[in-house]
This record gives sequence, C-alpha cells and structure tokens, in this order.
Amino acid sequence: MAAAADLAEGLLASKAGRALAFAASFSICLLAAGMLAITLLGHVHRPTIVLDQPETAENTPKPPTSIDYYISDDGRKPMTGYAAPADIRAKFKIAIVVSGLGLSSTASKAALDSLPAAVTLAFEAYAGDVGQWVAEARQHVHEILLKIPMEPFDFPDSDPGPHTLRAG
Repeated sequence: MAAAADLAEGLLASKAGRALAFAASFSICLLAAGMLAITLLGHVHRPTIVLDQPETAENTPKPPTSIDYYISDDGRKPMTGYAAPADIRAKFKIAIVVSGLGLSSTASKAALDSLPAAVTLAFEAYAGDVGQWVAEARQHVHEILLKIPMEPFDFPDSDPGPHTLRAG
C-alpha cells in the first residue's frame, strides 16, 4: 500500500504528471459544464403530429346505399368510391389501419364508436358476422379492408385454415 502511495506521489511530483492531472481534471470539468449548459439551455425539438379533420358537411362522405357493390356516378371503382377524402395539399400522408376486427364484438364495437371516419378498419376473414360489421362500419363512413390469410411457405405442414388464399 505504501508503494502505491509512493508511486502516485512521485508521479504528481513531476512536472509532466501535474500537467496530465490538470488536463484530465480540466477536461472533466469542461464536459460537466457542457452537459449542464445543454440541460438548462437546450431545447428539445420533437416532431409534432397534428391530425386536422374538418367537420364540415361538404367534406363528410355519404355512406353508399348498397354494401355489396358500389360504383360512383362518375364511374369510379369501389376502391376509389369508398376511399376517404384526403387533403391533396398535405405534404405528408399517413394511413392508419386498425386490424383484427370482427373477432371480438367488444373491440369491434369500441373501434366503430370511437374512431374517426379517416381511420381504415380491417376485418378478419374468420369473423363469423363480418358482413354485419362491414355494414355497420360503412354507416360510420369508414374505409374497409378484409384480411385474407395467405398460403405459407411450408404449406400443408402449416395450414392457416379454410379461408386461405392459396397459390393453386
């Protein structure tokens, strides 16, 4: 123990040792001051997300009269006829899809009652009453998707069920 103390004392007794200790302590103090300045004076720039949904009668799409097949008066296909209106002046466009609906009636009802019309709803093909849920979603003017399971690579070892979209 005394040998270590003698070594440290001898290192600090030399001019180079003192300069090294001073430079190390100065660097640590400079880093601490910089971190303190950033903490106190720095402003965190976080992106903000704003979803503007004008609630005017002219921007709200009317629900279609037929659920089975819909072509608008100007000849648009169902995909574009059912599409929610979008602001073409917007710089960024984000699509929000809530999936897995139809399997739980509680979750599906909550989604229909609380989500705005701009949110797309995706229903499971295995839902027993998917037609009823789609009809209700259309009354709330939601865009609808149907989730269809696809054939896995290891088919038939892994069978996703009877509603699977298969390669054959």
